[in-house]
Amino acid sequence: MKTYKSLKGIGFFYILAITILFNILIVGSLYLIDSYTLVNLIYALFVICNGYQIKYMIISLTTRYVIHEDRIEISSMWGLRKIRIPINTIEKYMKAEGTIRGVKLSGYGSHNFAFGKFVISKLGTTSMFVTSNKAIIYLDTIDMNYGISPDSIEDFEKALFEKGIEKSEWEKAAAKATYLYKDKKFMIPFMLVTLVIFVIILNPFILYLKGALPNKMPLSFDSNFIPLEYGPGKKFAIAQAVYGVLNMAILFCMYYASHFYSRYDKKSAYKFIYVSLIIAGVFLAMQFRILANW
Repeated sequence: MKTYKSLKGIGFFYILAITILFNILIVGSLYLIDSYTLVNLIYALFVICNGYQIKYMIISLTTRYVIHEDRIEISSMWGLRKIRIPINTIEKYMKAEGTIRGVKLSGYGSHNFAFGKFVISKLGTTSMFVTSNKAIIYLDTIDMNYGISPDSIEDFEKALFEKGIEKSEWEKAAAKATYLYKDKKFMIPFMLVTLVIFVIILNPFILYLKGALPNKMPLSFDSNFIPLEYGPGKKFAIAQAVYGVLNMAILFCMYYASHFYSRYDKKSAYKFIYVSLIIAGVFLAMQFRILANW
């Protein structure tokens, strides 16, 4: 077994700078916005995005590559996250350097570093663990390409040669269309989002028709959940229906984004439907809070 550190790059500092800028914008917007709905959405965005940023900052600092007797292991987050590539599945490798030309499907990256799934020019979908573009090794396996950047590149190539893995160039064929409606991992959250949206729209109307809503309902709130405007129950139900229609529009956009990304990587396509689910969940939670207090 031999462990190789990753090349030093700008990834950590790039992500840190984006994180600082993002947090400045978020905190600044909270001082300017006095809407309960928008503030809750911003808080959800704050938590999710900061978790995302911190994850990739840690990955940029802790990525290691380990060659075992029967596999190559890509380790990060102090060993908590490991990708194991069996030696017998690696068909060949390619060496590259300079600008990383590709489209990000998921993860983080620029022309100088890349973590996550990318569509690399000519190579196709590639799982990237590249801390620096000064020296990149692409591994071609039966199922997936992998991009890595070990510090002792010549020694790493020698180890690959000893494992019978030859250096060669290749190109992948264009990705074929996929059908997500046949995929349970996609359709289950999709149906769940649809159900949540219908509850957002129909729940207030059902309560209104049953006479369960008060004659006077809050229509808008400040950031401290203090009502700014009141109106009849019917107007409250209509306002909630508008939020539901807005979530339908978001779901529509996420659905087609998922279909586009699924051509290259299904797992990357799933994230869009979960974004829609989170947003709809926030709106439903706000509706339940209003109904519980009035």
